[in-house]
Amino acid sequence: MHVLDSNAGNAEIDDSFSGIYSYSDTDGDGEGDSTFRWLRNGVVITGETSQSYSLTTEDIGAALSFEVTPRATIGANPGMAISGTFTPASPELC
Repeated sequence: MHVLDSNAGNAEIDDSFSGIYSYSDTDGDGEGDSTFRWLRNGVVITGETSQSYSLTTEDIGAALSFEVTPRATIGANPGMAISGTFTPASPELC
């Protein structure tokens, strides 16, 4: 999992970030309606439930996380949530 900055440079207000991940299932089941959320310093950012997020002034210097909870089309659901954390003040993203 990683996060891509839309301008691939230093973080700026309104920069768009996209959470990128690879889905897999031990039974080979296809991906269903996986869920997403963004966190700031470990606290859920209310209403941010898509793969994309735009920076606000509150985010600069904070630890942001993109989290995915995978869901298969059939079988055991949901899967284990996974996340990646980065600091927008730095152009180096995880």
